Amino acid sequence: MLPISIFIIAQNEADRIGDTIRAVRELSDDLIVIDSGSTDGTQAAAEALGARVVHNAWPGYGPQKRFGEDQCRYNWMLNLDADEVAPPDLVAEIEALFARGEPEREAYKIRIAEIFPGETAPHPWAYALAPVRLYRRDRGRYSPSLVHDRVDMEPGATVGRLKGIIHHRSVRSSETRSKS
Repeated sequence: MLPISIFIIAQNEADRIGDTIRAVRELSDDLIVIDSGSTDGTQAAAEALGARVVHNAWPGYGPQKRFGEDQCRYNWMLNLDADEVAPPDLVAEIEALFARGEPEREAYKIRIAEIFPGETAPHPWAYALAPVRLYRRDRGRYSPSLVHDRVDMEPGATVGRLKGIIHHRSVRSSETRSKS
């Protein structure tokens, strides 16, 4: 287990949160799901996989992630959303980062690329962002913005970039419905 906390925000993600948790649960003994009022069994699914579930009514993206940071035990944090999965190569890269002790940088950007139903990996031209998602809490915190979820790093903090890609599964189905 690494000295990192993993926190996940969720609401009505029972069908997806299992993949998210299973992908990273061997990294940390501090895995927290911040649930904003699920009615589909998300909480039970997360707890069954060893996550600690904490309820917090939805205050907006930044405030919810700041609340998540406050629930974490370790200084190093990895943030995921319930529709994101860290594939094995990214998990191995994070493990390697901590293999010799404290990582060289104080934060790491991780590319997040869209994956559609039926795909196993993002296309080379898939829509992607590369925000800070692995970071030291004493050098950066989520912005309090209601609509933007970004980590604001302190001046002088060093930021690296990981090669691995978080798989973002925002689309649940490729099924389309026609009006008849």
